[in-house]
Amino acid sequence: MIEVEDLQVFYGEGRDRFHAVRDVSFRVEKGETYGLVGESGSGKSSVLNAIAGRHSDWTGTVRLAGAEVDPRRRNPADRQKVQIVFQDPFGAIHPKHTIGGTIAEPLAINRRQNRGETVDALLRQVGLPGRFRYRYPHQISGGQRQRVSIARALALQSPILLLDEPTSALDVSVQAEILNLLQDLRRDQGLTYLMVTHDIGVVGHMCDRIGVMKDGRIVEELTKAQLVRGETAHPFTRELLSESLLG
Repeated sequence: MIEVEDLQVFYGEGRDRFHAVRDVSFRVEKGETYGLVGESGSGKSSVLNAIAGRHSDWTGTVRLAGAEVDPRRRNPADRQKVQIVFQDPFGAIHPKHTIGGTIAEPLAINRRQNRGETVDALLRQVGLPGRFRYRYPHQISGGQRQRVSIARALALQSPILLLDEPTSALDVSVQAEILNLLQDLRRDQGLTYLMVTHDIGVVGHMCDRIGVMKDGRIVEELTKAQLVRGETAHPFTRELLSESLLG
């Protein structure tokens, strides 16, 4: 569902041009969750933004659901193949829009019919009652806001979801609820996930395979089983795992 080959991501121009991602290649199969893990500044979010179409200054090859996409997403069909769930549920939802209006926005943009019924169905899918469609973000909790963000990402039935630290801004008590919801949705709807996180515990819970990033490169790729057994080859991966166990 996701194929990335020789991805290079840049920021700025001239002397200030920064090479943020170098020679990154990986693939994610249908129904799989692939995790990109690394410290802040390692380039993992830059990879996510390039795939999402949020950043266009990149070279290399990106294929989504078998079709190559260009950096500027000139083909409207490409934009509907992938949606993103952001880290901050407080900043990702417009404070003056109702919950129903937030979820319905992609439906309206793409001129979908029966938007009210679809919003009700999406709320049920993420475990929220239908009456929430009339509420505003300040009237619900952070975990409920993230459920709304997930519902909005599901609105166009995109087969690929990009998850940008989806629980890091939430209380520990609700993090597991959101991760379990994402697991259930992946199973029930056949979704494919690409998750960015710095949390090894989240990776171990969610991901089938993991790419470890450092200084803009993937320095190691391993399976969940290898991670659990501590079978790591790169010193940086061992360092991340050690810090997680100490934490």
